[in-house]
Amino acid sequence: DCVPPCDFLLKTIPCFDDPGIGFLQTGIRYTNKDASFLTMFQAMESGHRQYVTVGLHSGGFMASLSGTSCVWRRACIENVGGISAETITEDVDLGYRAQLQAWQYVFLRNVVSATELPATISAFRVQRERWARGLIHNAARHVRAMFAAPMPAARRIYAISLMFSSLLLASFYMLILLALPLTFATEQLGNFFDISCTLFLLAAITWACANSVSGRQGALFQRREPAMRPVLRVYAYVAMFLPLSLYYFCAAARVLAGLRGEFNRTPKGKNAARAHHPPINTVLLLLELLTLAYALVTLSCALLERNYWVCLFSCIVCSGFAATVFLSWQERRAKQS
Repeated sequence: DCVPPCDFLLKTIPCFDDPGIGFLQTGIRYTNKDASFLTMFQAMESGHRQYVTVGLHSGGFMASLSGTSCVWRRACIENVGGISAETITEDVDLGYRAQLQAWQYVFLRNVVSATELPATISAFRVQRERWARGLIHNAARHVRAMFAAPMPAARRIYAISLMFSSLLLASFYMLILLALPLTFATEQLGNFFDISCTLFLLAAITWACANSVSGRQGALFQRREPAMRPVLRVYAYVAMFLPLSLYYFCAAARVLAGLRGEFNRTPKGKNAARAHHPPINTVLLLLELLTLAYALVTLSCALLERNYWVCLFSCIVCSGFAATVFLSWQERRAKQS
């Protein structure tokens, strides 16, 4: 997936002088990060993960590293039982097994390889649903080994949050579904509801600002922006996570139903716009349309009930799903032209 720099091996192989190092991952630069709003969002999200991984590596915490732009010690792969075909995210599976068997990793942020992001919403949609299935499946596969592995309490707590972060994102879709009945039940909650919503809003703003800033740094965005652009960017960044929650929710449902699912390669490059996508893409698109309609009904009811907290949340939900539906419409027009 990546084009490494010419001195890639010269900078990475010396790390393996330490016999405890099982694998390493390097930084990634996205050549098409400025191509569209969709690629900019993906670059910021991935850039945030890279930015955080620097801290995880320095603190000795468990990380979920991908197989992209990596170098592995052969003895490490053999020691943990080889590459498994039991999961569609075999790179995450291998990384978890290595770390749970006391192999260490290195993250070299300053060694940067180049790659492309999915340029169409269909490719992005299918990729993220596949990633979510693999992450949730791997969490279930390795949770017992994680609790059995010797590690300090703080690192174990973080390992739990890391392995089950996909379920956390999936649970946000439940908030969307609960928003409509909650619209008519908030009078009974009184001040508790207002205090809870205020704390949630403050936490969301802090999270969004931190992710946005670190994401741009991690994705190596360098150009300056107009004064209001960062505010709009943070709002759009948050809104796009709500369609993501749908993809993760569907992935969680498939895993819980015992459906591991198929591996669908992510189309990239010049022919990506005309690539054929699996049926799950159509299913997710239909669910996006239904969720957008549901969010609009919720927004209307919240306005009638003067429930402004639900109004705020519904506006963000509508923005996110309207964006993905619009991108789907754009993609279809591009295919027909």
